[in-house]
Amino acid sequence: LERRPEPELFPFDPNTVTVDELVRLGFSQRQAQVIDNYRSKGGKFTAKKDFAKMYVVDSAAYARLEPYIKIKKLNLNTADSLQLLSLRGIGPYYAHKILEYRRRLGGMFTGVDQLLEIEGFERERLEGFAGSVEVMGGRPRFSLWSATRSELAAHPYIGSYAAKGIARYKSLTDTASWSLEDLAAKGIISQEDAARLSYLGRREPHDE
Repeated sequence: LERRPEPELFPFDPNTVTVDELVRLGFSQRQAQVIDNYRSKGGKFTAKKDFAKMYVVDSAAYARLEPYIKIKKLNLNTADSLQLLSLRGIGPYYAHKILEYRRRLGGMFTGVDQLLEIEGFERERLEGFAGSVEVMGGRPRFSLWSATRSELAAHPYIGSYAAKGIARYKSLTDTASWSLEDLAAKGIISQEDAARLSYLGRREPHDE
């Protein structure tokens, strides 16, 4: 019988680990090929426990490898349409909706749960891939203070009524006083929306 080398331990993503690396981790060539075949047919590991469901991964192997499984998450702030299509439950329709909502928010999400604000996007769909995504980095490409009234109206947390109030507020108020807190204090936007808009940052002099 062919003697296998001692298994190695190193961080790996089961979605991208090579057959040779799987062998180094302690799998036989045949077992490694089974895992690779699963991926080549569209299989995807979205959570560590998905790897344990492979019949070639027994409980002892999983217990040994579990601390080293590092599944790379998809960043919703940089994902393109093709990457979004790789998520469970996301087809062309919702991939487009996600990108469009990100654009309306100013180019970035601040939390995964914001996807639930998209019309028709139910929690069950989100739970199907929530463990596979994250929100990292990004700077909003939207300025509350330089945006036009129509641009303000298109923002999900502002709308046409508040956009009209913000435009009037800016025309009547000294720029030194412009702030989300002041908009909320004057009843132009709600405290809740002021908190949701805080990711846009405080107003800087160049925003005039």
